[in-house]
Amino acid sequence: MPIPKISNLVASATLSVVLFASVGAAQNGKTIFGDSKKETLKAMALMVKSIGVGDQGKCFYCHIKEGGKPKFPADTQHKRLARLMKTSFVDSLVAKQKVSLEIDDEGHKTNIIAEYKAGGEKPGIYLSATVAAVGTEGQPKTFETVLPLPKKGELVSCMTCHNKVLHFLTRAN
Repeated sequence: MPIPKISNLVASATLSVVLFASVGAAQNGKTIFGDSKKETLKAMALMVKSIGVGDQGKCFYCHIKEGGKPKFPADTQHKRLARLMKTSFVDSLVAKQKVSLEIDDEGHKTNIIAEYKAGGEKPGIYLSATVAAVGTEGQPKTFETVLPLPKKGELVSCMTCHNKVLHFLTRAN
């Protein structure tokens, strides 16, 4: 199967943001993360654990705090990114085998490429992230790693890659 050009994948990912941004508010608890409020909250708890942002008040990494409580329907940049990662990576990596995503977050542009290799000599999830600070003269920096595939019977999830660390690939070592 031919692999689409990165520009096509980025355009597809951008379209996903537009399509899923309108799905931001849960309808009777139904979201792209679950079919009921209970399932959605369970999925959110797993996501918070997976990306390691629980120290920010569980819900408040992605949700706006208003009057001491989360304002769940309000859209935020982190919510849009979480939806995009779910739809463009978690839900499609195995089926597409290779996905790419461009993120413009907090003054940095990051291009992430993931390739799922189930067979061959070294199976795994091959990841690269190229980061460039917006408005700087410095050269972009590329980070690469190979992660193990999920155990037999397990699905690819946020935890597959993040393992309790938000910027796991680009963090300073």
